[in-house]
Amino acid sequence: MNDSRKIVRGICAAMALLGVLLSTFYVLGIAPRLNWVIGVKQFLYVGTSLFLPISFLLFRATDGPTDRKVPWYDIVAAVTVFIIPFYLYFNYQKSELRSWAILPPQMVVVLGVIMCLLLLEAGRRTAGKFFALCCLVMLIVPLVGSYFPGILQISKFGLDRLIGTVFISSAGLFGSIMAVFVLVFLLFIFFGLATQVAGAGKFFTNIAFVILGRARGGTAKAAVISSSLFGTISGSATANVMVSGSFTIPMMKKAGYKPHIAAAIEAAASEGGIIMPPVMGAVAFIMANFLGIPYWQVALAAAVPAILYYWCLFAQVHIHAVNNFPAEVERPQIPPLRQTLLEGWHLIITAAVLVWGLFISKIPAGQAALLATVVLLVLCTINKATRPNLAILFKMLEDSAKIFGQVAAILLGVGLITGGFALSGIHVAVAQWLQNSSPTVLVALLILALVCILLGTGLPGGAVYIIVAILLAPGLVKMGLNQMAVHMTILYWGLIADFTPPTAITPVVAAGFAGASPMKTTWQSMRFAAVIYVAPFFFIFHPVILLQNFQILPFAYAVLSAFPGFYLVAQGFEGFGPPETAIKLVKRIAVLVAAVLVLTMVWYLQVIAAVLVAGLLAADRVPALRTSKVPEKVKVVAPPNIDG
Repeated sequence: MNDSRKIVRGICAAMALLGVLLSTFYVLGIAPRLNWVIGVKQFLYVGTSLFLPISFLLFRATDGPTDRKVPWYDIVAAVTVFIIPFYLYFNYQKSELRSWAILPPQMVVVLGVIMCLLLLEAGRRTAGKFFALCCLVMLIVPLVGSYFPGILQISKFGLDRLIGTVFISSAGLFGSIMAVFVLVFLLFIFFGLATQVAGAGKFFTNIAFVILGRARGGTAKAAVISSSLFGTISGSATANVMVSGSFTIPMMKKAGYKPHIAAAIEAAASEGGIIMPPVMGAVAFIMANFLGIPYWQVALAAAVPAILYYWCLFAQVHIHAVNNFPAEVERPQIPPLRQTLLEGWHLIITAAVLVWGLFISKIPAGQAALLATVVLLVLCTINKATRPNLAILFKMLEDSAKIFGQVAAILLGVGLITGGFALSGIHVAVAQWLQNSSPTVLVALLILALVCILLGTGLPGGAVYIIVAILLAPGLVKMGLNQMAVHMTILYWGLIADFTPPTAITPVVAAGFAGASPMKTTWQSMRFAAVIYVAPFFFIFHPVILLQNFQILPFAYAVLSAFPGFYLVAQGFEGFGPPETAIKLVKRIAVLVAAVLVLTMVWYLQVIAAVLVAGLLAADRVPALRTSKVPEKVKVVAPPNIDG
């Protein structure tokens, strides 16, 4: 690595550290005590100056070696996006008094155009060409929307009004979405990276193997449990794969799983980290902002659905093991429980502190993350075995910088889209169209699913959620649907973006660890995550599962219906063996029909489902119709002792 690249890495790490300190200043209210008068927008200007340049310094314009010298044009771009927000910072009072959001001066228009163009490039580097194209389209729409036909036609706006809305107003770049990242979620990202340094990946994997390592398909089941545990504190599917997958995927392969199956199981399990409290993905924090409620309420609402997600995935992994592995396998070497707990006591205490802060004390989310991070670093420093050295801390800051730069570029790009929406009013027209056309709830949900899937083919899951929440959520709520259920549905279907080609980030990362085909891994991970397609329908029709309009008896009935219902979903996708014959395929379809009947929560339909399932179980006892056939000879190699 050349010296200039080392200098750039050092600069980016320093910017990440300054960003963490900036967020700390805000959540602890330190700035006013130092007589530093600064508004939220000014915080966002400084945060943008710190993070956006990273997308040009660490993300290359073209594919190639990452250790070569940073091109001059990347340095120019980085310096430019560093300076422009500071221009707004020092002219903040003037911009408010003179209404620059409506009538920006010529200098601001020029700077705004430059900023928007550089943001398009930053978005292309960090999220892909399709994301940059979506941003560009929404920038152009207000300029040409007066030529659109019918209901899509909008008033004509000039370039100055567009830049004022996107570049200056709170509806654009420096609005609530960016505020959630700079002032809250940034601290959760830093906390997640600190847990990685503290050995969370190894600890959770060991715990999972202690619980399930000796069961049939134990390595895969342990991968599900390990990823679910790590997901409680990471909130990132990619980080989950990289930390947990580095342990679990090689073990699954040694236990006899095909590479693409092992990678798909880990990808599906890691994706659940985004929806697993207490630390969910960035979209959950943005959702709380959209709904105007504290983050802990979103996390609490997401708890039971997240458990159901892992319940269904665990069931599919179990059924896959029953279908493909014999009952007797060589027992793997499992680390002792006492030793495992002693090695991870600092993580247990930290998790307890985080849960206490979020759900018991109910302090602001940013303060809870900061408190947990400080406790973790202190405990790691006390323990000689986990004490980080300077090299490890620098690596943590460098990893933080890369994530901060990527997230900032994506969310600022989304700011271009939301600014275009705010000026054009397209989202209002769509909501009005939904209300006037009066579609059934099922038709409206199918439209919602289709939009999420189409956008997910080229956009990150977080961007899909934000766009669809602005575009379609208001209309669905006006139809009488529960607001939390609508947004949770969009969150879940937005996650489909992480499984859908050509992006499919999570399966591709997992496939790299397994040495498997990315496309085969992607399709298989979509199958293992089947519940993510079904669960939102349950949210919409039975929002009590999200603790909405909570009553104990309806909630208990919903839970008691959901667990067997989602188990039948798992049976339908994994079945009593691969569908090699027509009778096996028919049985899988019948099981899925039974699952739908159970999830309706209509008692007589559930009775019909019970009769149908009983008939299928009875038919499986008939030799001619039996579909369960476990391989007689399968050599399963025990995984190595992961404690070593």
